Amino acid sequence: MGIDYNTPSAWTPDGLITIGGSIAGFAGFVLLVLWLLSVWSGATRDWVQTPCTVIDSGVGFDPTEPGSTVGYYYVNVEYRYRFEGRDHEGHRYRMSKDYVGKEKANRIVARLPAGQQTVCHVHRIEQHRHRHRAVVARGLATVLHGGA
Repeated sequence: MGIDYNTPSAWTPDGLITIGGSIAGFAGFVLLVLWLLSVWSGATRDWVQTPCTVIDSGVGFDPTEPGSTVGYYYVNVEYRYRFEGRDHEGHRYRMSKDYVGKEKANRIVARLPAGQQTVCHVHRIEQHRHRHRAVVARGLATVLHGGA
């Protein structure tokens, strides 16, 4: 079979523009995601480092389907801390429920046994005097599933 000159080619000017636009769009999306992650993690850098005590920790599991043994693992931690003259309890390891591998979740939990003294990072929500958020891990590395 010979060359079909009626079929558009990717190497024509229109085809190159389409390929170039797709690559530029994808690169722009990646840069936007990285920028948003850096802004999000940068916000937690200003949170107050506060001593806290781990009450309980364990590895959580969310199955992909009810009753399934296939799913996602995450760090489940509860801790007690004192902030602005009041005692509080928290349950966030990170800003959101991050799924990690089973081995990594077990390693993190092993470093946070009940009674362990550690540091929580606390942020008071300005609009509400007594509302705040606390996390154990913070920063861009943790947002990207790095070390804690």
